[in-house]
Amino acid sequence: MKTGQVIPLLCTSLVFFLFVIIVAFRVSGPSLHTIVPLIVAGISFCGSVLVVVRLRKESDRWYLGIFHVAAIGIICISAAMMLVSLVWNTDFLILSFALLPFTSVGFFIAFPKPQQKIARLFALISGVFSAYAFFLIYLIVSGLLHPLQTSWNIIGGYSAIFMMVFLPLIGLCHVGAALFETASS
Repeated sequence: MKTGQVIPLLCTSLVFFLFVIIVAFRVSGPSLHTIVPLIVAGISFCGSVLVVVRLRKESDRWYLGIFHVAAIGIICISAAMMLVSLVWNTDFLILSFALLPFTSVGFFIAFPKPQQKIARLFALISGVFSAYAFFLIYLIVSGLLHPLQTSWNIIGGYSAIFMMVFLPLIGLCHVGAALFETASS
């Protein structure tokens, strides 16, 4: 990729650190828990759109990044729905976040030739974490379908591990892609 992709790539990675940001800055209150995700997801959405638009000129697989843009867009919609809703339910937001490991694989594969070697490593890491995301999606969906047979504390624990460990690691892959971009240009 040509220079100028570093800032959009860093903006794209911001959504992966959302829950670390909320915990680190001790954001409290339902309104802040919905405003912060909306702002962070909005910044990441804009960054991912810019990256995919530039990939379109440089890669023949640019279209694989569209799914990543769509997943971040779904997070924006979920956060906006939480903001206007009277019910403060994070299940749909977490389901939206669980799509990110899957779409990150395609996003990294969409990178052009000079970055493909490192991007494949990042895609592999995201692919490995996709197995955990699939497990989390299964737990949440089965919990929504059978609420009386579900231990929401266990799902909350698995969600916390996903949001605080796996998503930041995929976010570091996005940061690594941005750093590799600066080193290669």
